[in-house]
Amino acid sequence: RVDAGIVTCNAMLSALEKCGEWQQVLVFLDSMLRNGIVWTTITCNVAISACEKGGAWAQALALLDALGHHDIAATTVTYNAAVAAVRTGASWKQVLQLVVDMRRHGW
Repeated sequence: RVDAGIVTCNAMLSALEKCGEWQQVLVFLDSMLRNGIVWTTITCNVAISACEKGGAWAQALALLDALGHHDIAATTVTYNAAVAAVRTGASWKQVLQLVVDMRRHGW
């Protein structure tokens, strides 16, 4: 059973992402945690994608790292969004580290 609260929050995040409001996505994520709403893989995928679209690759990588702290499994969609984000501005070392992390997690 999926909680209606997370569905509503994910819809809000998706709307913010589509409007290019990546900073507001990060604010909303923090608000979710403060209000006891547990992130899902979809939550993180939308947030990483929003950061990618905003050129905020460092924040996208921080979100990817946060998955482990919240016991959220990354998916192909998660890694694709992260790769797209780092491709736009990160150094080749950061891109390489992302690929190493993906391999370590079986991707």
